[in-house]
Amino acid sequence: MKFLLITIFFSLTVFTAFSQDSINRVYYSNGSLSSFQIEKDSIFIYEKSFYENGEVAGEGVGRIKNGKFVPLNFKRFYDTGELWYSINDSLHVSFEKDGSLYMKTEMCCGEKNGIMEYYADGKLIYSAEYKNDLKNGKTAGYKQDGGYFEILYNKNKMNGPAKYFAKTGILEKELYYADDCIIKAIYFDSKGRVLRTITSKKELILTEGKSIDCRL
Repeated sequence: MKFLLITIFFSLTVFTAFSQDSINRVYYSNGSLSSFQIEKDSIFIYEKSFYENGEVAGEGVGRIKNGKFVPLNFKRFYDTGELWYSINDSLHVSFEKDGSLYMKTEMCCGEKNGIMEYYADGKLIYSAEYKNDLKNGKTAGYKQDGGYFEILYNKNKMNGPAKYFAKTGILEKELYYADDCIIKAIYFDSKGRVLRTITSKKELILTEGKSIDCRL
């Protein structure tokens, strides 16, 4: 069973850097050690955790700032020993069991700040720009049918055009948003020519669904 607690990891050499103000140990039901944690003045934390089979789940060090955990450096491992993810104050990277890259996120002060990317079979399939843990800028990715989309966000809300492309690269439609509310839809034919433009709420419900307009 994977240990699902949020853990903070680094090397055992960090251990001596902490005064033992507080040492907490957690055990599995079978009596084996699940984790031990050293906390100093509720600010700095060192932890090492284990799977039930005794394999190291991860270890590292972090700190608490303004009520939030900010990782300084920690790593998490699969129960078979492969690196699962590594995170510090500037970058969070995670991997599949075979070692291939799964996700990469630029971080700052414990929040997403910069680009988040997801990969499949070594290829980029999704990316999003973040600022202070909110989507801010362009989000882009591939659809299941092989098509592609680009959506603009401002403070975690869709604002501006959302473009949807066929797998051939031809623009299929543009949806225009204002604070997550759709206000206009433009549809194109297979040659990229405008087929239809919709601005009425009633027609937008029929073509794109009620949920796309939060004012309805």
